[in-house]
Amino acid sequence: MTLRWEPAEGNVQEYSVSWAPAAGGDQTTNRVPGTSSSTVLKNLDPNTEYTVSVVPLYEEMEGERQSENGKTSPLGGVRNLQVTDPTASTLTARWEPAVGNVRSYKVVYGAQPGGERLTEEVSGGTSSLVLRGLEPDTLYSVAVVPVYPDVDGLLQEETGTTSESTHRGHEGDQ
Repeated sequence: MTLRWEPAEGNVQEYSVSWAPAAGGDQTTNRVPGTSSSTVLKNLDPNTEYTVSVVPLYEEMEGERQSENGKTSPLGGVRNLQVTDPTASTLTARWEPAVGNVRSYKVVYGAQPGGERLTEEVSGGTSSLVLRGLEPDTLYSVAVVPVYPDVDGLLQEETGTTSESTHRGHEGDQ
């Protein structure tokens, strides 16, 4: 969550920035330089309302505390998941990235119904994966889950079917 404030008057040495869940919980306090008028609050819980306070600190006294409530976004999932480009042994999963600090994505896939589910993990900057070693003419379920620093995001799932095996190889059309 990004916090912004109007600079206090006078020679502010630094600002004391405190936050805690509005419903109760441990308070965290950081100090930022007096020349600052914003800071990023990190390691917050998703979908949680916080009470945030900013106090200007002068050489020999504290200024007036300003407090506001703000709510963090819920963890999301990837958007627009598509399973495309079938061959006899591959499918491609493509997605638009989830919002937030995504460390990686777990891609879980398996033949339907009831096939063994395999998991591959790709970096948070990745938005597609070619699934290899699949059986021809088979329906697969493909799920993508964003992995955040402390928790997994929402699972999004789609299906795709590999093409029939041919003895002639690829014909180049899709």
